[in-house]
Amino acid sequence: MDDCIIVSIKPKYKPLLFSKEKIHEFRNVIPKKRVKYICVYETSPIKELSYVLVVGEPIILPNLIIEDTYGKERFNSGEMNCKIAYPITNIYKFNPISLEDLKSNFNFIIPQSFIYLDSNPKLKSYLNNVDMKKIW
Repeated sequence: MDDCIIVSIKPKYKPLLFSKEKIHEFRNVIPKKRVKYICVYETSPIKELSYVLVVGEPIILPNLIIEDTYGKERFNSGEMNCKIAYPITNIYKFNPISLEDLKSNFNFIIPQSFIYLDSNPKLKSYLNNVDMKKIW
């Protein structure tokens, strides 16, 4: 999985993502490298890596989101304090990897804003070979 970042997301957003109510992933920090995939680490109480967002070209403020979606008004007005919105084109789920396994098997550090998957070759290799189920 090239051009991939790992981000932390609160578990409350997963149902919104899987139901297509939320079709953009909002971020404060703009990566220097191109992003095609976002691996999602769900924060407490879930504490696992279990799905990947396939994303398109990002919308960077002052450009605006046109589609009706969760967070559109707050992003467009600048109220959200996010600079970038990645349109999600697909979501894939895989067998969850717990934080304990991530730390012990992949020397994983929970991302504060994001980390490049390339910075963890062992985890990248694992994810490139894992079975994934398309959610949408």
